[in-house]
Amino acid sequence: MEKENIKKSLTSFVPERYIKLAGKIGEYILFAGVAAVVMLLLFKSIFGGPNEIKAANKSYKETQKKIDSIQATQDFLMSRMYQMEQNQIMFNEAIGENNRLIRQNNSELSKLKKIYNEKIRSVDSYNYSQLDSFFTNRYGKYYDR
Repeated sequence: MEKENIKKSLTSFVPERYIKLAGKIGEYILFAGVAAVVMLLLFKSIFGGPNEIKAANKSYKETQKKIDSIQATQDFLMSRMYQMEQNQIMFNEAIGENNRLIRQNNSELSKLKKIYNEKIRSVDSYNYSQLDSFFTNRYGKYYDR
């Protein structure tokens, strides 16, 4: 049954009189030849010819170059982003330190304001001799008598 199917498939490509002429061995050789031609045609249709393979390789290499370029750019951007994050952390720490110093200075200024307000209030109650000694002690070095 199988042989008949093979013969029928072969006779569709090759006339039957050539098959009878070639005999059994010729039949197998012819079948192998037809199978080889079919396989070659199938291979060529799937994988293409040498020019198509070269074009595909060229396209692959170009694509690989683009991927490498994008990867290098991405690596550069990642390193810059890391540096910027480090700088941001450093700036935030500096801002925190500056804010602490400002609070400390404001606290010292408040203490000085209290002290000077007390002195100013006390000067209001001074008599003439106390005022004279106050200003002499305070500004005497700037005034030559």
